[in-house]
Parts: sequence; C-alpha cells; structure tokens
Amino acid sequence: MLTFGAAMILHPVLGSAVVSQQGQTATDFFAALIAAGRSLSIVGAGEFSPRTGGARLFFLFNSVVGTAIISLTLTYLMQVYNSLKQRNALGMTLHLMTMRTGDAAELVAGLGPDGQFSTGYGHLIQLANQMTEVEESHHFYPVLLYFRFHDPFYSVSEFAFVALDALSLTETALSEEKFHWLKHSAAVAALWQST
Repeated sequence: MLTFGAAMILHPVLGSAVVSQQGQTATDFFAALIAAGRSLSIVGAGEFSPRTGGARLFFLFNSVVGTAIISLTLTYLMQVYNSLKQRNALGMTLHLMTMRTGDAAELVAGLGPDGQFSTGYGHLIQLANQMTEVEESHHFYPVLLYFRFHDPFYSVSEFAFVALDALSLTETALSEEKFHWLKHSAAVAALWQST
C-alpha cells in the first residue's frame, strides 16, 4: 500500500521532477511503482533520480517511512514467532507431564509421586510462570489465536483444560489436612488465575 500510494504521487512528476539516470524516463504507472518501491527501503530509487527539492524531500521521507514500517513489521513477526514458540513449549511441557496422555490425573500424580509434592511445587511455579507469559503474549499479540497446529496438545484450549483439570483435582482429590499448604500456595493461585 505504501508503494502504491507513493507511486500515485510520483506518477505525475515522472519525466520532470523525477527522471531516469539512463536514457529516456518511462512515464507509465509501472515505472512509478518501481521508483516508489525502491525508494521505500533506500534513499533514492535505483535508476530514477529526483531533480527538484520537493522530489528529494519526498524520496527521503518515503525511505524513512518505508524503513520504519519494514523494521516494525519484521520485529512484530519475530515477536509473534517467539511467542508462538513459547506457547507451543508450554503445550508440549504439559503434554509430557501427563505422560503423553492429556490426562490431568497423570500430571498431578507426576507432581507428587508417593504424596511428596515438595519437588513438584517447583514445577508448579514454573508452569505458573510459563502460563502467565503465554497469557501476556496473547494480550500483546492477539493474532496468536489464529495459529493452529496439527497436534491438539499445542492448542490453547487443550493445555488450558489440562491445567485447570489438574488444579481442580489438586483442590478436590488431595487431603486438606495433609496438602493444605499446596492448595493455598501462591503457585497454585497464580496458575489458576493465569490459566
């Protein structure tokens, strides 16, 4: 769109304010598109040269805007990619913690083998941190919801369901007397709220 808009501005001045450095200047709209497109990323437009002060300022302005837009777009795409990778890592982590079953009971059992949740508590903290980061990524980049993968454990609905199911099992299936500290811990609260 930037190229097309710049071409509409350059088209009427081709051959007068903007000329070709090699031979006769083409004055068709395609030549204006070429000059505009090249001036978006560099100051100047290849074989086209601005001859007036206004044309020079336009080429400078066009290159600054073009470079900024291209940089912002590439940065945005890289951030989306990193957030998507982070989301997929969380989905894979939860899937592996359920022994590849997707069953939250397996997750809870794995966090507290033989009823010892002291080491599993550290994993809950990590899961809460990862879930919070994924939640914030979706606030910053809502486009992430449109990325789908073949394996269901990568989907937000799947890993959120597993996490909420595991937290519900923690609240209901574990003894209040023995696991009061776990049920009312900051890690469980953070994981619940972020999920």
